[in-house]
Amino acid sequence: MSVYDVARYVDLHWHQVKAIDQSELIKRHSRIDLSSLEIMCMDEISIRKGHKYLTLIADYQTGRVIGVIKGRDHHSVEQYFKSLPKAVPDKIKAVVMDMWDP
Repeated sequence: MSVYDVARYVDLHWHQVKAIDQSELIKRHSRIDLSSLEIMCMDEISIRKGHKYLTLIADYQTGRVIGVIKGRDHHSVEQYFKSLPKAVPDKIKAVVMDMWDP
């Protein structure tokens, strides 16, 4: 259901429902366990006309999204890898991606 539909259903203002939703998302997803990550997959998606992209990074074995990067260039992806805890890149055995150059 949309935030608006939930707000109507539970008789709350949509701002309240959105705040509750955001709070729960932060609580559930602010820490991602990467200890078992061995195979990573990456792909970009278009989010708007005019060539605006996000790069999605997922655990290939579980399908769980572990990162979202604004853009799709080499620098953005490199910054993501640098932000990972030092032990994580050493455990990665393979990265699955399409053949787009950056």
